[in-house]
Amino acid sequence: FPSHDTPKTRIDELRMNWAPLHGFVERVLGYLANKERAKAIALIETGLGQELADKLKSQVEVMIDSERRLLEFCLKEDQKVRQLSILTIALSSILSLALILTVLILLYRQYQHRLETQKELEKSSVLQKTILEATSFAMIAADTNGIITLFNPAAEQLLGYRDWETD
Repeated sequence: FPSHDTPKTRIDELRMNWAPLHGFVERVLGYLANKERAKAIALIETGLGQELADKLKSQVEVMIDSERRLLEFCLKEDQKVRQLSILTIALSSILSLALILTVLILLYRQYQHRLETQKELEKSSVLQKTILEATSFAMIAADTNGIITLFNPAAEQLLGYRDWETD
């Protein structure tokens, strides 16, 4: 193209040169799109001279090879994406299991602590009861409402009331 041509005039000139072959090329491309390579090549050979047909065959082979390589690349990429997806799912599952295991361990520790606290409370209660029953001092305790909550045997002897009578 001459250097003074604008892109628009170049496009218009390409369209004019293309117009006679447009229908022919469209049919060839249609065959190629439908994976009918043999029909496309036969159409090229009958519609054009042998020299031009050989050039076009060569170009068709290049296009087919490029398409094959592109498909192989896409398949490899799809495999990578699938592998990454599977890896992501596996890692998510492992992390979920680790979280569940951590929660179970914490709950078990809390349960163990509660059991230990309960045993200590029972020991303390037994010790308190033993001390209250063994002491010779009268002990009486009441809550904020004036209800007697503690009345030991020494208080029973001193005051003449039984523990159950003070309720």
